[in-house]
Amino acid sequence: MHTLFLQFLETLDKTLVKRRGGSDALPGIMNLTVSQLQYLDAVASMDNATVTAIAIRLRVTKPSATAAVNRLIAQGYVRKNPSAQDGRVHILELTAEGDTLAKLKEQAAREYQAYIQKVLSPAELSAFESALQKLVDQYHQH
Repeated sequence: MHTLFLQFLETLDKTLVKRRGGSDALPGIMNLTVSQLQYLDAVASMDNATVTAIAIRLRVTKPSATAAVNRLIAQGYVRKNPSAQDGRVHILELTAEGDTLAKLKEQAAREYQAYIQKVLSPAELSAFESALQKLVDQYHQH
């Protein structure tokens, strides 16, 4: 199981590398962790994203979210701006490079999803989806 799982993860990674196209235009994608990509996704998909909102969405503590966001800011993928309504609150947004990386990850995920749907039969796909949902649900309760 361990070896098979690592091989599965490698196929996901190769899809992301392939989507990058071997170009040096986006070298940052290879230096981001899965967690950092999740933070990019959260910022990209939320209106008026804040550290608190991201912490809630990703089910992490606010200090953890703050540290992760600060790393993304330092890397130039995210910026924060004071809220127009409350200057104590900072709204997070992706920089142009952060937006490109988030879109790249999303394209790779869609490509891999299409691959899975092509390879698995409808019954296998249903079982796979159920198993993934169970793993996600149980992980959050863990």
